[in-house]
Amino acid sequence: MAVAKPGRLRVATRLLGLALLLPACGADFLWVDTMGKTPELVTTTTSTATTSTTAPAPPPPPPPPRIKVPPPPPPPRIKPPPPPPPPPPQPKAVPQPGDSPLTGIGVGGYTTGHPALVVKIDNVGDIPSGARPQMGINEADVVFEEMVEGGFTRFAAVFHSTPSDPVGPVRSARSTDIALLSMLNHPLFAYSGANRDFKELVRRSSMIDVSVDNYPAKYFRAGSPRRSPHNLMSNTSQLEGLAAPDAQAPPRLFDYRPAGTRPSERNARPVSRVSASWTYQGKTSTNISYDWNPGANGWTRIQNGALHVDADGRPVTPTNVIFQFVTYHDTGYVDSSGAHVPEADVIGSGDGWFLSAGYLTPVHWVKRDKEDVTEFRGDDGRYARLLPGRTWVELVLVGRGTATDRPADPSDTAKPIAPPPNDGTGPTGQPTDTTTTTGPAETTTTTQPAESTTTTTSPAPVTTVTTVPVPPVGGSSTTSSSSTSSSTTSTTTAAGEKKGKGKAGAPTPKAAPSVAAGPASAAALGALLLFAPPPTRLRRRQRQR
Repeated sequence: MAVAKPGRLRVATRLLGLALLLPACGADFLWVDTMGKTPELVTTTTSTATTSTTAPAPPPPPPPPRIKVPPPPPPPRIKPPPPPPPPPPQPKAVPQPGDSPLTGIGVGGYTTGHPALVVKIDNVGDIPSGARPQMGINEADVVFEEMVEGGFTRFAAVFHSTPSDPVGPVRSARSTDIALLSMLNHPLFAYSGANRDFKELVRRSSMIDVSVDNYPAKYFRAGSPRRSPHNLMSNTSQLEGLAAPDAQAPPRLFDYRPAGTRPSERNARPVSRVSASWTYQGKTSTNISYDWNPGANGWTRIQNGALHVDADGRPVTPTNVIFQFVTYHDTGYVDSSGAHVPEADVIGSGDGWFLSAGYLTPVHWVKRDKEDVTEFRGDDGRYARLLPGRTWVELVLVGRGTATDRPADPSDTAKPIAPPPNDGTGPTGQPTDTTTTTGPAETTTTTQPAESTTTTTSPAPVTTVTTVPVPPVGGSSTTSSSSTSSSTTSTTTAAGEKKGKGKAGAPTPKAAPSVAAGPASAAALGALLLFAPPPTRLRRRQRQR
């Protein structure tokens, strides 16, 4: 086998390197790295410039003068059409005499700026040395009669629907008034005095003190035949003028059934007379009775055996009467005669009678707090109802009330029975949670157990998804992307995976090369072959060493 000469071998090697180098360099010069975009061909065009000499150009003509064009006038403003006129206000129902939430008549009376007015009215003796006949008691919507010292009684007359000018005689306050009258929603409270402790109770209560001590100009003394202290008078119109502008009307105290109907409560029975008395140290000081008067559709009041009339001679005949049986306790105070001053226990519960349309209906009363309205319910647990009209409430001692039954007459049977109220308090409605029954000496409370509800909650699975932006194509980092329906989640190399060069035949995956990596490698190999020293020189240097 012939051996090639060194000179020829060197020439062949250099020619081979030159052949590799030139195409590579040419490819690199014309290649444009577009980073993943379609390569574009670069074309170079050479043109020959021609120089010519010409006369100087004339100066440009002056610019035409600017003509100011006035801006166009703004479009005329179109006025929007005027809004339609508001609808005419609906006429408000005007309260009429006797129209009040305390009577159940009409539209309910005034709501703002017209509070209830309570006037303490004397009820001891006849004139000239006593209080009867009184002024204004037939105009009161509700009258409470309470026992004071010595077994005598006093009225707390509540005015709202009908004025009374004058009204009186006005007498002093008692501690019973605080718990009894605070439910009237900040009423005006007119009285003629009290001891220091009772005045403090009034001041700390929700009632508005308009007594003679605070507003003496609103009171006056009546002339003969009345004598002091039974001659102090006032006018409801002047006392009501002391109310604040935002004062509110009283709440409704009773429930009412339609006029001209009989009671729907069970155990209601027709009666002709009911009576009560108040005693002190075994002596009866006040004895009252109410006789059913079908002609007046009310109950005619008789006190101490005489017909009770007002100063105008009109009999006291309220539409409804309530006997509220209560106990009294000694306050520890005494009056000028040494008699003990009692206080009625009106907070709590007890029994009572509703007298309406010639019938007596047994009721049960409950008052939880001094600000709460007293509730009256029948034996079936529903709210007992009265006829619309004026009502007198008698705070009668327990066991001191009597009633005289009567046979039902044709006028009774001609009246329809009122439909039962749909208030959900009786057996035919929704069952009540608590039923309280009070007897003369014991109280039994039965509470129904509330239904229990079991709720089972299963823990919801928690899924955490980490969203990583996808790097652009052709990047230098190694990224493996897995696509889901709504997010891209990055995948990293396992902890035990080795990085670096692999063995021959099993190369480790590397980063994807750039677009210009192939021509650059060819150029490097060509330069190495072109400028590498021939093998003979290497052998010579090794031999010389």
